[in-house]
Amino acid sequence: MTKKQLHIIIVDDEPDYRARLAKRLAAPDIRCTDLAPPTHPDPTSIVDAKPDAVLVDYQLGQKQKGSTDKPAAYLGSLLVAAIRERFPAKPIILLTRRKLAQKITDFLGQAADLDEAYDDLLYKETVDQSPDELRKKLRSLIRGYAVLKKRSATWPDVVSALETPEYAKDELRRFGSPSGHTFRPASIARWIRRVVLSYPGPLLDELCAATEIGITPTTFRSRAVASWFESAKYNGVFADDHDRWWRGAVRARADAFVREHGGSDGGTFGEVWNVKRPKSRVVPSKCCVCGEPTSDAVCNVSRKPVMLRHSLPYYPDNRPPGFDVARISFKAIQRTDIKEEQFASNTLPILKRIEDGDEA
Repeated sequence: MTKKQLHIIIVDDEPDYRARLAKRLAAPDIRCTDLAPPTHPDPTSIVDAKPDAVLVDYQLGQKQKGSTDKPAAYLGSLLVAAIRERFPAKPIILLTRRKLAQKITDFLGQAADLDEAYDDLLYKETVDQSPDELRKKLRSLIRGYAVLKKRSATWPDVVSALETPEYAKDELRRFGSPSGHTFRPASIARWIRRVVLSYPGPLLDELCAATEIGITPTTFRSRAVASWFESAKYNGVFADDHDRWWRGAVRARADAFVREHGGSDGGTFGEVWNVKRPKSRVVPSKCCVCGEPTSDAVCNVSRKPVMLRHSLPYYPDNRPPGFDVARISFKAIQRTDIKEEQFASNTLPILKRIEDGDEA
């Protein structure tokens, strides 16, 4: 039986670009249709084409040399909002040039009504360099939305879509819920991808999971160690585009290994592992400031392990309460242009000393 192809629509006012992107994205399981933007932000032609996902250029309305297409008199964000109204359960991605990024981010940040209209804002330069990554993202989004369309009406549905372990079901409530308890596929998808899978909390990325048990990411992903923590891997919605591990399960598996093999002396996971599994030794995570093992946090700027005593808490984003507070290493503070308003007032004296080089 032939597998159904995923249908991707690309809307762009540059005929050559959209045709080129359609050709580059095409794969045995993906077919692409490139369309000129409608004269008015009416998504009927797009809806009638029955796509599985839609890519829309933000900067529509530019008259293209040699093109017979009538230019649109609106921005792509307006078309995206209209598409979302008709397609509440299908992925929509905005495309733009990197040089326009800040202008667009500022505009979209002020337009609350566009908050759930699109799933990602991607740079054309990045897409051109890595079409495989875009294909992977599209497949993940389409599969994820298909799940959420069936299971997103209530909080238990969301918990089920995340394939949440029993121990974490009540804990997950501490981390908020999508858009003030609005259980629509787009709002659920946004909350899962931009909150639950983005910030360290009940789920951890590879670096944070490795640091949680005091080893390096390289040894965490080694075959023997990865096998031991396989049951802690996140397998819920959008997992195929986000490698994550359940924090509680990672900690439980590490503690189980120490209990089973550490004897009465105990020890850290890494210490016990290296005694019992010398052929697959792990390397302890080292602080990016002092170089000593083991780290107990991750610097949000350098994305390197750091000791709590060599870092400060700061607030560079809008992560909800309950998620790990971001930390920045002393070294990153000295090398980065940071804003004082991102720090709590009681840490400002320490921040000043760090910036002056008085803190190691």
